[in-house]
Amino acid sequence: MEPDSSSGSYFWAMDHLVHSVQAGQANHIQVASWPSSEWQIDTRFPKVLPLPSTLSRERDLGDSILTAMVVAPWADQPVRFEDLGRLRVQECERVFAMKTELHKCGVKVEEEKDTLIIYPSPVHGAVIDTYEDHRIAMCFSVLGTVVPGIIIRHPGCVKKTFPNFYQKLASPPPYGLGMTLTLPGKTLSLSSETLIA
Repeated sequence: MEPDSSSGSYFWAMDHLVHSVQAGQANHIQVASWPSSEWQIDTRFPKVLPLPSTLSRERDLGDSILTAMVVAPWADQPVRFEDLGRLRVQECERVFAMKTELHKCGVKVEEEKDTLIIYPSPVHGAVIDTYEDHRIAMCFSVLGTVVPGIIIRHPGCVKKTFPNFYQKLASPPPYGLGMTLTLPGKTLSLSSETLIA
């Protein structure tokens, strides 16, 4: 059984952003056991980085199109995310959620029917509502790797598909990324042992 490529997309996105935004300041993030077949549409995610001008939820990516949306503010051109109708009827109304939360971070986003257009934008920290949707929580956690001040409300919703997601971020290499995760307003860092959703 292949691992879930949608969940792996967060780490590909982190690697891309860290090297785009903070060039030369970090080692590459490697995704172990990345599927070699393409029976999962999201296996294509690394091949769409850097982002093209158009991505379709039906033809190009599945759930990882959400991950691509948080990378889009650093693209060289506006990116059109098309055929998003299915996202409106999943764990939450994901088109609304992505547009709303990206706006909070200063990103210019336009909506046209089932299309979002995300423009290159300066991104700043914000308090992110997850809508109790695991993918929204993990997507905006990706932003937190390069944008100070990203605070995720109700991060425990990741337990649906990736209960040790935050542990992976905090655990030291080679088992994780060795990131420092903190609670808002606290100086205490959270250890990898306390981060199971």
